Amino acid sequence: MLERGISKQEALDAIHCGSKRVFGNKILTSYRGIEVVYKQFPCNQFIITVYEKKGD
Repeated sequence: MLERGISKQEALDAIHCGSKRVFGNKILTSYRGIEVVYKQFPCNQFIITVYEKKGD
């Protein structure tokens, strides 16, 4: 995350406040130009990848 200039707090904001789409057992969320792919466990989120959305 930090290599791409995205802080941990920005990723957590995306998980909590962003719009979500479900793909199998993974969740993709978008918020303020950031996309986060993660898995949801009881009381825990496991972040798989974080990246910036590319504009059209």
